[in-house]
Amino acid sequence: MSGLVPNELPTPTATFFWGFGGGVAVEVALLYQSYLQPSAWPERYEKIGFWCVRLALAVIAGFLAVGYGVQSPILAANIGASAPLILKTLAEGLKPVSAITSAPTRQVDRVTRGPK
Repeated sequence: MSGLVPNELPTPTATFFWGFGGGVAVEVALLYQSYLQPSAWPERYEKIGFWCVRLALAVIAGFLAVGYGVQSPILAANIGASAPLILKTLAEGLKPVSAITSAPTRQVDRVTRGPK
């Protein structure tokens, strides 16, 4: 019923929270790595703006998991963990068509398998 039981399809709310959790898990792993390093504590963890952005990323991660319509909690968590990379890729967009068509191409003769 809740989407949290094995072999049961998750509800959109459960999928959101699995994606959200995946987004949060990334920062927990980074915090853990910071504790293991003998170097100084990263200053970003002391700034409220950083935590606001991380919270926003985790919320977006939850919505991405719902938007992709995944049927597995672990996949929703994976999408949540991948959200920064997914968003970066979306922000970069597609290359302009002129960049694709201006590249030199080589035609191949399909009968002789040699260059034309």
